[in-house]
Amino acid sequence: ESPDHEFWQFVDRAKLEGAYAEFTIDQNPMLGPDDIKRLEDKMGGRQTSAFRREYLCQRIIEAERAIVPEWKDEYGKEFERDALYEHWHKYEALDIGVQVDKTVNLFAYYNFREARLYIEDELDVSGSVTTTDLIYQRLMAKEAEIPGGAYQNPYRRIADCSHPLLLNDLATRGVSFGATDKDKIHEMVGELRVWVRMGRIRVHPRCKQLLGCLSSGIWNNQRTEFERSKVYGHYDALAALVYLVRNIDQYTNPIPDWVVNPNRIPGVKKTEPLSTLGQDMKSIFSRRN
Repeated sequence: ESPDHEFWQFVDRAKLEGAYAEFTIDQNPMLGPDDIKRLEDKMGGRQTSAFRREYLCQRIIEAERAIVPEWKDEYGKEFERDALYEHWHKYEALDIGVQVDKTVNLFAYYNFREARLYIEDELDVSGSVTTTDLIYQRLMAKEAEIPGGAYQNPYRRIADCSHPLLLNDLATRGVSFGATDKDKIHEMVGELRVWVRMGRIRVHPRCKQLLGCLSSGIWNNQRTEFERSKVYGHYDALAALVYLVRNIDQYTNPIPDWVVNPNRIPGVKKTEPLSTLGQDMKSIFSRRN
């Protein structure tokens, strides 16, 4: 029953390694409808937590402890870049764990037309050897790896303010992150939950750390901070998403005018056809040889 049970650690690791398969009672060829109905009645109904946990393979988290109870698996499906992708503002959001927790960086873009945030990829670094040099090298490699080089010069980079020296070291290497305040964590999580409920968040399946945090992240018993997980750390990927949502520019329209009005291409003077009146006026005032 506990979301912290060690069994879920095996599940989480298997998912991260691509070694997970899931089969519910409905996929059991040895059971017919009557057998399933009997078990449903025994467990108090199909919608009970007990039945969903034991027979539908669902991880049931107490609503009061779930960090983002509004999250739905349907928000974590694959998506394609649209025709205006090059114009959307690109973002990076970094949660710094250094040697204690995970250091996670998210790569995302904000689709202004849809008012929706798309998280395309993630980078996580962990272990006692985590240094500024390692974070920088991994970050540069990931930016170069993402198709189109979209994040080599992002619109905005955001990070938590708990490690100013590390951020300064990254800045000296040409990678500047703006520090964001993390004191009002409940307020910031509340904002994220509103976005999720409104369907304004999409996460690509390759972001396994973030998806795991969204589906299984819980508060500690005192609800003062995120719980710790042996697989997802301090739910650091989720913390990075919290910082990201807080710092999205929702008001600047990134679509150039010439995209909306193709006749107004920069540097090209468009000659519009004259109206009938215009042609008459031209003939009246035309120069004579």
